[in-house]
Amino acid sequence: MLTGGSCGMGRTGSNIPKTMKAVVKKEPGPGAVFEEYLVPSPGPGDVLVEIKAAAICGTDAHIYGWNSWASGAMKNFPQVMGHEFCGEVVAVGEMVGTVKVGDKVAGETHGPCGKCFQCQNGLRHICANMILFGVNCDGCFAQYAVLPEICARPIPQEIPWELGAIMEPLGTSIRSAIEVGSQGTNILVAGAGPDRAWLRGCAEGLWSGGYYCNGPVFLQAFNSPKGRSRYLYRPDKRRSGKDHQRQDQFSWS
Repeated sequence: MLTGGSCGMGRTGSNIPKTMKAVVKKEPGPGAVFEEYLVPSPGPGDVLVEIKAAAICGTDAHIYGWNSWASGAMKNFPQVMGHEFCGEVVAVGEMVGTVKVGDKVAGETHGPCGKCFQCQNGLRHICANMILFGVNCDGCFAQYAVLPEICARPIPQEIPWELGAIMEPLGTSIRSAIEVGSQGTNILVAGAGPDRAWLRGCAEGLWSGGYYCNGPVFLQAFNSPKGRSRYLYRPDKRRSGKDHQRQDQFSWS
């Protein structure tokens, strides 16, 4: 999908350089380098995006530190890191029909093939041949990035670049809240990272049950009937019998 060089097909906006600055994983092992890299050219169904903001995901930390997951998932070198971003479309391939030059877009991390059984039956999110942006192909920690039109989601111009860059992980939280919740349901949110915080907000906005979040620092219940959060366990506070109640015995007071 990605080829080096300047953009030379489809519809192009402003002048596009031949090279750019990028965070590149040069080879297997810890670390990355910041260096000059060829600006990719969009294929017939791709768009070229000038990156305006990018977010750092835990996946990027795994790739940088080179743990067992990264060594099994990433096989192409050198490769630009990163997959959460927002930017402006500056060129499109000749077969692109909806996205246009000048659009502000948020990037979808997962690139479906469009041909497998899942893709042909409305299940592109579990494509059998899924390409992961920044893992299986060049990503967004650069001045420019190429991605399929289907993965470039136009967003309103008034949304700040920085918020556009977190649309993909935020969408995961929204979908999780919609799929697992129902009116009056109690939900356990495992972990206390940013996406868990977003899930908390989504759950509070959608459902009226109890929402419990356990993390390395605290175990907290959200959205009590009295409209306040409740801590089930906090190591930094004096322990009491109430702090150690089992979740299934917890009652609002």
